[in-house]
Amino acid sequence: AEYMGNEIKKAYRRMSIQWHPDKNKDPKALNVWRDLANAYEILSDATKREAYDYFLANPDSYYAAYRGMRAVYDTQTHPLTVLVGTILLISLLQYVNMVWKYKYYRNLVQKTRQFKQTFDT
Repeated sequence: AEYMGNEIKKAYRRMSIQWHPDKNKDPKALNVWRDLANAYEILSDATKREAYDYFLANPDSYYAAYRGMRAVYDTQTHPLTVLVGTILLISLLQYVNMVWKYKYYRNLVQKTRQFKQTFDT
């Protein structure tokens, strides 16, 4: 796998220099260079390369298309991390709301006549 990754990287660099729009004045050079970058992005990532290989072996399979999309668009964050973060955010919002309500009602009580008479005597 490491050997294959090095070969892909060498071939990409060589062809990228050859087809770079600044070096190659061919009108197709920009499109070829973009296609090379997309191909390298897929082939350099083991998960995406595995999904691509499966799709090539099974082109009519719905599952192959799903695997390819999942490899690209699947979440990179563990769901438990998202759950804990959401709970912490909700707890923080509840705490801020509680403090705000406490201060609001405290000020409201301090403005009442009974509260003022208690400390005037």
